[in-house]
Amino acid sequence: MDLGLIGSSILAGGIAGQILTLFGTNYLTNKREYKKWQLTERHKASIELLDILTSNPQAPEELSQWTHKIRNASMKIHILYKDGTAPKELSNSLENVFKYAQEKKDGHANNEWSKNFRKSVSTLRKELSNNINID
Repeated sequence: MDLGLIGSSILAGGIAGQILTLFGTNYLTNKREYKKWQLTERHKASIELLDILTSNPQAPEELSQWTHKIRNASMKIHILYKDGTAPKELSNSLENVFKYAQEKKDGHANNEWSKNFRKSVSTLRKELSNNINID
């Protein structure tokens, strides 16, 4: 074998390896940073929604704003999942909590409303926790 051929092969492999490392590292770093950002945002959105739910307003104008705030926080959570939709169990829990809030806003809350609402918020909290790392 010719020493020139060996030398050029080493240099070519070195340059190609450096280029591959440069682009590969950039891609993996971006993906890792996006996953960290997504997880942080899911935590923030979950906490925001749970804060809204536990406020439980009484005045009619506050109830009207309450349902809007719940829906907005729910949409933030949905957006943080693939295709803009949360997993089915989480989505169902979000909708269930919103329906209870809507019942109270519309004046259709019965004697069991508070107990059922607390139960649905508890279920939602569990679903948020179970689905926080789902892609």
